[in-house]
Amino acid sequence: MKITKNAMREFIKHKLATDKQFSEKALFKIYESQTLEEQSLDNTSCSNNVGFTSFDSFILSQFAKSITDKRKKDPTYQFSKIQLGVLFKKMPKYWKQILNICDKDKLEKYYIKHMRHTGIQMSMKV
Repeated sequence: MKITKNAMREFIKHKLATDKQFSEKALFKIYESQTLEEQSLDNTSCSNNVGFTSFDSFILSQFAKSITDKRKKDPTYQFSKIQLGVLFKKMPKYWKQILNICDKDKLEKYYIKHMRHTGIQMSMKV
């Protein structure tokens, strides 16, 4: 069985908008995919379809740096409710980058496990 791209897109977008751990991991993965210059400037300087948009680059880069620095001192540090709300609002647009970064087999297994757990009808091609 193969999961449709549309189903995977909706699943990833949903997870990015609602799942704190999934969204945080995605934030760090996208931040790491930016160029070193973009990371140091907290800005998008390359038009390479990788990393944050120019509109999101400052705040999301700051989130990634801030949480990394604070967790060095306190590994249990978490985003504030306001930061998490911003993260949930902004991250779904990066679903395609996450799809391209992730191990496809692991992502499909995670999708199937999630759908079985929630009882949601799966959209698959046979």
